[in-house]
Order: sequence, then C-alpha cells, then structure tokens
Amino acid sequence: MEQMPETKLDLSQVLVVIPTLDEEDHIETCIRSLLGQGGLNCATVVCDGLSTDRTREIVMALRDTYSELHFLDNEKKLQSVAINHAVATMATPETRYIVRCDAHSIYPENFI
Repeated sequence: MEQMPETKLDLSQVLVVIPTLDEEDHIETCIRSLLGQGGLNCATVVCDGLSTDRTREIVMALRDTYSELHFLDNEKKLQSVAINHAVATMATPETRYIVRCDAHSIYPENFI
C-alpha cells in the first residue's frame, strides 16, 4: 500500500476546544501538552461550565505563557453547548477544522 505524503496543516485554520468542569487536577497538563509543542500556534479555547475549583485560575495564569489560549464561560455546563459556544464565539472565516480535546488527556507531540 502506497503511503500518502505528509502535508503541512495551516494552523490558522484550526480551533481547539477544551470543554471543562472542575478540572483543576488535569487542565494544566492538558494545555501544556497541546500548546507546549514547538510551533503549535492555533487558537485554543477552554470553555468552562462554571467550575467551583481552581480551573479558571489555572487557565488564566497559563494565558500569560500561551497567547493563543482563550477562556469562555459555559453557563449550561453541557459539553455540546461548550463546543457550539466556542465555535460561535472564536471561529473566524478562516477556521476549517475544530478539534475537541478532553481535559483529562495528555496529547502527544504532533497530535494536531
């Protein structure tokens, strides 16, 4: 079977959405695994269901390191609402791809 040539993704066309609710134990590791990858510079939004733990504070602190990181409130607390809200708020005319990432995950290099 012939292998397809690797193509370079235009990251300006990608919006990464991370729905969260009380994820203080996982969110920093998740974000660093995604955005700490050299050269990954796509818009990434944490859409939080009004967490009562330190999730919001952790994300806000990470915004000092990662300028592409954004935060939205998700008052309905549903993951599907978080995705739709993030797309409606953050997508641009150039956005072609939405990547939903789970806050409990650690992503390997070149995941996106």
